[in-house]
Amino acid sequence: LLCNHGRAARYFTETITSPLAFPMCPCDDFDKFIRDECKCPEEDYAYLGEHMSTKTRGVFQIITRNRSPYGHGPRL
Repeated sequence: LLCNHGRAARYFTETITSPLAFPMCPCDDFDKFIRDECKCPEEDYAYLGEHMSTKTRGVFQIITRNRSPYGHGPRL
């Protein structure tokens, strides 16, 4: 798994029209997240991007697709 910060602007742009496209799981450790050790019910998700609450705090993990659309969540 690789991190591509160069795509950040593309991800953010996608959130403008699809605010639920990038659900994020609260989890302080990426390895635990990959091993599915950070169980998080849907009501605990935060959503990356333009519509994120300014009250959102913590460490969140997210997985994206390799090409557009990048987000795994629902499209509007």
